[in-house]
Amino acid sequence: FISAILQEQDLKNALDWRHNENKAFIQRAVQILGIPKELQRRVFSMHYFQKMSHDIEAFQILFDGKNLSSALSSALKVYLYQESVLSCKYLNEKDPNYIIEVVKILEDVVCLPGEYVARRGEIAHQMFFIARGTLSILVPDVQNDRDVQKAKALPNKLKLSDNFGEVALIQDCVRTAWIRADSYALLASLSRHHIEVIWRYFPDYKKELADQVAETAKKDKQRNAQAMAQNRWKNMGGGDKRKQLLQLGKQTEAEEP
Repeated sequence: FISAILQEQDLKNALDWRHNENKAFIQRAVQILGIPKELQRRVFSMHYFQKMSHDIEAFQILFDGKNLSSALSSALKVYLYQESVLSCKYLNEKDPNYIIEVVKILEDVVCLPGEYVARRGEIAHQMFFIARGTLSILVPDVQNDRDVQKAKALPNKLKLSDNFGEVALIQDCVRTAWIRADSYALLASLSRHHIEVIWRYFPDYKKELADQVAETAKKDKQRNAQAMAQNRWKNMGGGDKRKQLLQLGKQTEAEEP
């Protein structure tokens, strides 16, 4: 019993030693590069979060292909993503074989509070699933569409099992909004490059997503047109507004039988 306790302690010490060694290398690197203090703080915050909640070192060893069979590796990933990726609408009622193939190609992304997972205007190649944390969607202001400081945060936040960025899997595009982490967040990334290979065997699922993207784009276009019209009305002078109302009145009379 005592030997088992000592062995467990040795294993814990080995992991702590590995993390401390990595931290020392990181600290030396940021000093050599002259990284500002604020950026250094973020680097070490990321290291601490990964150590305590998402140990990349341990996961890399677990899933390096030497310690697990392919079937066991898939089973573990299905379990790990059960409450996040597998609970999202995108994979709802999909073929189990398709789900397993998707899970195999997911890549984890860790974000600090305040970081932007996506920025308006950047080239998009990935879809993201929320595994932990909350994120805000910031839509651009009509008159200052490139200024994130003037962007409006939508009331509904992204949370566990939500997803975003599916347009990037269907077509070449850039991001149309900012996505900001409000807390430490863990996301699973699905790249267009990898999913295209899977879609060769599941073409119906690609078409289904393409149809959803087209419908969403149609609604977004209508909403943007309405917002622009409201903004033009807001900026009109009193005389212009009266002219507009008179014109609409005449148009309505002409349309009446």
